[in-house]
Amino acid sequence: MGYFLIDRGRPALEAALGYRAPLLRRLGRALRGRPTALYLGTIFGLAALFLIGVGFYAGKVGARAWLPAVLLLAFIPLLSVANSLVTTLLTRVVPPSVLPKLDFSDQVPASSRTMIVIPVLLTGKREIEQLLAQMEQHYLGNTDPHIDVGLLSDFADAAKETMSTDDGLLARAVNGVEALNRRHGTASRQPFYLFHRRRLWNPSEGVWMGWERKRGKLDEFNRLLRGDEETSFVKVVGETATLGDVRYVITLDADTELPPGSAQRLIGALAHPLNRAEFDPAGGALTAGYTILQPRTEISPVAATRTPFSRIFSGDTGIDLYTLAVSDVYQDLFGEGIYVGKGIYDVDAFHRALAGRVPENHLLSHDLFEGIHGRAALVSDIVLYEDYPAAFLAQAQRQHRWIRGDWQLLPWLGRRVPAADGGRLQTALSAIDRWKIADNLRRSLLMPTALLLLVAGWLWLPGAPLVWTLAALAPLLLPLLIDLTAWVVGSVRAWTWYGFGESMRAPALRALLSIVFLPHAAFLALDAIVRTLRRVYVTHRHLLEWTTSAQTARLMRRRSRSFAPWMQTIEAPIFALVTGGALIWWAPRVLPLALPFLVAWLVAPLVAARISRMSDQPRPVLTSEDAQQLRNLAKRTWLYFEHFVGPEDNWLPPDHFQEAPLGVVAHRTSPTNIGLMLLATAAAYDFGYESLLSVAVRLRNTFSTLDELERHQGHFLNWYATQSLQPLAPRYISMVDSGNLAACLIALQRSLIDMTT
Repeated sequence: MGYFLIDRGRPALEAALGYRAPLLRRLGRALRGRPTALYLGTIFGLAALFLIGVGFYAGKVGARAWLPAVLLLAFIPLLSVANSLVTTLLTRVVPPSVLPKLDFSDQVPASSRTMIVIPVLLTGKREIEQLLAQMEQHYLGNTDPHIDVGLLSDFADAAKETMSTDDGLLARAVNGVEALNRRHGTASRQPFYLFHRRRLWNPSEGVWMGWERKRGKLDEFNRLLRGDEETSFVKVVGETATLGDVRYVITLDADTELPPGSAQRLIGALAHPLNRAEFDPAGGALTAGYTILQPRTEISPVAATRTPFSRIFSGDTGIDLYTLAVSDVYQDLFGEGIYVGKGIYDVDAFHRALAGRVPENHLLSHDLFEGIHGRAALVSDIVLYEDYPAAFLAQAQRQHRWIRGDWQLLPWLGRRVPAADGGRLQTALSAIDRWKIADNLRRSLLMPTALLLLVAGWLWLPGAPLVWTLAALAPLLLPLLIDLTAWVVGSVRAWTWYGFGESMRAPALRALLSIVFLPHAAFLALDAIVRTLRRVYVTHRHLLEWTTSAQTARLMRRRSRSFAPWMQTIEAPIFALVTGGALIWWAPRVLPLALPFLVAWLVAPLVAARISRMSDQPRPVLTSEDAQQLRNLAKRTWLYFEHFVGPEDNWLPPDHFQEAPLGVVAHRTSPTNIGLMLLATAAAYDFGYESLLSVAVRLRNTFSTLDELERHQGHFLNWYATQSLQPLAPRYISMVDSGNLAACLIALQRSLIDMTT
């Protein structure tokens, strides 16, 4: 049925029914039938128009001799502007795609058994405790007889195969996993696992390390699941007899939060027949379906508030209670998303899609590579939450690692690409797959080319320096302009201009700081690019050089007490001084325009240090007047429940009391109202408004009434008449209200225990 309604069988169904789609829909289908030409053609066409405009201006101001250099410098910034405009437009025009899913909310079937795994390094006992807590959290939020949780662990890189601290760290991890199994397991099932690998000598890296790092852990784990005994795993904790039944693996980072029920939804999506991977029987190519599903990732609200830096750059954060699909141009237009290393994959299909295509010691950032070979889909209506660096320098180090990983994929842009056996094979990548790789390279070149165009416009290029300045900064300022336009349009539609400052504050600060850190970002990118090209094409060493986010964060915390912010960003003030001297010598007339930029670059290290400081707000102290005002408010709040919760309403709280124009009691209630009333009763005892006996009588009367209310499968309905106790129409169960009541009952239980001890 689904094949004909939402998949490739839709045209046949419409033809059989004699249905003719409206003109606009037919036009949209025609465009989506050629998505690569539409997307890339529009981007490069728009970029060409921008370049023609730049070339026309250069010719008009007498810069014809400079034209090739001008176009070369302006190409990446203007291509970035075109890319942003086209992507923004398409995400607003093309509706979000939603993958079909099977409903596994009650229980995952045995045929879809899944293991949640966290690939990690064992670096310290504190980190191990955090990992064990994370495993338990994943299990409790996604409890199912066919979902297990495992830790894939390596020791940190070392100069020797074994280190003196290894045994202690491994023992702590083993004991922790065994303790989790004792706490949550049964005689017939142990849901927690540990898979630990030994170090192997890597001559290209010059260290003892886990084979191929995270990619190697997952690859060897997949082989272990299929019975391969030739892996480097030396310690396995858990039931090994059932490992062969695992069909899907959900891989998460150590800092990833998996919301309750998300695992079941991911499994249901990948298990749906329309999403299952299909291979060409003749050539073995992946022709339809997916081997990987990538959920939407958001920044954890806790991580986003640690420092001014994280608040500014982490974007809008919050817990998405009603998860909806969001637009993503790759998924919506091409039916494939971008894999970022956190998601679910089909063990057999994933292994088959990548067989023979991954050369050893070549891939640092393997997520994009795996996603384009294994066809990854973005499941934007399922959300994972992840950490975000608190310090600017930690994010800069992460950016450096990402750029190195992106440029290591440069050999895969050709028609013949590296193979696992050391030879070359014909590429299996489509034009849009190669564009995904090239687009990352374009992104890493943006800051260097923007800085070069900016300074060239000040020092050498004919014409108005302001024009070249705006051309160079256009890609940095465009996100702010897009946000501003969206806010204005939304405000006009809503007929309100409220919240402008709050809405635009973070985008404006991001744009400003991107200019402040422009020299640092440019030199950081150039260092990563040059270093990678030398390693890929000359030395063939240190291609897997990598530091975990946790290790980087610890290092940055230690360095933040010294002059590290200055040493890490010293190129910005040096570049400002050199540029300022050149302007004084060759182009003093440009100094008024350039001076704000030079000053910003001079103080960039100070800004980096300042925005990376942990938010240390003093705890507010209540004055006696504040305390009295709050007590008066508490007393007035309790008076509502004391007056209205009684025998007339069967000891249930009325929804509200209307004071004007006439005093009217709303004789209806909900689970949320009931829960808050129960907690208010406990609080009344804490404030001394009610005795213990009075509280006990009130609670007994209320719970006696609750026993009489009609329920559905144990759940309270959302509205009841408080006097007749009959359910009110429409009869339904609210997950939110039921959750509120459950949370209030948990708090009430704790309060009652405290009252009697």
